[in-house]
Amino acid sequence: MEATSVFISGSSGYIGSHFTKFFAKKGLRVFGLDRVASPPAVQSYLQDFLHTDLKNETLVKTFVKKHGIHHVIHCAALCLVGESVEKPDLYEENNVKSSDIFLRALLSCGLQSFIFSSTAATYGEPKFSPITEDHPQNPINPYGQTKLDFEKILIQSSQENGFSWGIMRYFNAAGADPEGELGENHDPETHLIPNACKAVLEMGPTLKIFGNDYQTRDGTCERDYIHVMDLADAHYRLLTSIQKGKQGGAYNLGLGVGYTVNEVVQEIERQTDKVVPKVYADRRPGDPSKLVASNAKAKNELGWTLNYSDLPTLVKTTLSWFKFI
Repeated sequence: MEATSVFISGSSGYIGSHFTKFFAKKGLRVFGLDRVASPPAVQSYLQDFLHTDLKNETLVKTFVKKHGIHHVIHCAALCLVGESVEKPDLYEENNVKSSDIFLRALLSCGLQSFIFSSTAATYGEPKFSPITEDHPQNPINPYGQTKLDFEKILIQSSQENGFSWGIMRYFNAAGADPEGELGENHDPETHLIPNACKAVLEMGPTLKIFGNDYQTRDGTCERDYIHVMDLADAHYRLLTSIQKGKQGGAYNLGLGVGYTVNEVVQEIERQTDKVVPKVYADRRPGDPSKLVASNAKAKNELGWTLNYSDLPTLVKTTLSWFKFI
């Protein structure tokens, strides 16, 4: 029996590259799309790669028909909260309009399932914690709003066209490939763990901690960090479930435990036996004080287990990655 083919948008990015490797290692035939060229470490796991924008309907249709692809993992997106506040129109264009064009192109090629990388930012400031999938969705920044807008488009389209859908609401993706091939290296980098690791390894500037007056146990933001390989495993399990005829749905992907910024910094200091150079700065607009997931639904329905998302492993794999580059 021929292996399942899966099309990963954003396959050159941090999350998409890890997904590409994970799915290929599981025996799937993986195809990628990105407007950024595919890095050498990712190319070896791809059957073929489409170097284009989501909006290029003609190339997308030709590529999908050529390879007989019916299952899609949609990771491509702009994802910086601060930038979305400054440039909401850019985020609307990229995360909503371009994704809608991409979806419509796929529909014309016999789409069977579409799993969407969404975000906990769709929930906004939590009304209760841990956050379950039925928590009210009231984003407090344009990034979260664009993700919610596309969630609605996806569900409506599924009802009208009959394909299976999955919505994966990530909390804070972190960590790196345990084998050291892939990692997180955005430019500019805005995520806490890589920035703190870069600071302590003297590969980057002093760490800025945005706000120390939140209603948390030490005044810094509390976040639920989820290892990128555990994210990949959840998507694989959902795709497998859909292929067996089960329904998709929306799932929160997080550890179920929150760590404050200061606690993350302390773990990096423990593992390196160095002090992370840091300064406290004003709060960033659009940052909730606390985001912690309930992951019970993913565990119960998908049989999902988390193997890498404890804080020591998140930090260890990130530090190891930066020693490779």
